Amino acid sequence: MTAPAIHTTSIEHLDHQPTCGFKRHKTPVTATYWVQAHACEERLMCTAHTNRLRELGHRLLSKHGYIECAHCLAHFSTFETYAAVVSL
Repeated sequence: MTAPAIHTTSIEHLDHQPTCGFKRHKTPVTATYWVQAHACEERLMCTAHTNRLRELGHRLLSKHGYIECAHCLAHFSTFETYAAVVSL
């Protein structure tokens, strides 16, 4: 058996239509990304929420020089070290 690749740029196929993990949507919205914030949290996200997360990360980096995880309080010097974003 071959082990799956750890780092991928997209998920090739799914057997269902995933929806965004944020409850702020009035109706289900299709998820377009899987986002893993280091080891603290992971969720499926729509494009709008993924873009907001990126914008927030870059604002925090500009203002403080780091992103602080709300769960574990660790500091990250780049968005890429804070979160992995994989296209579905």
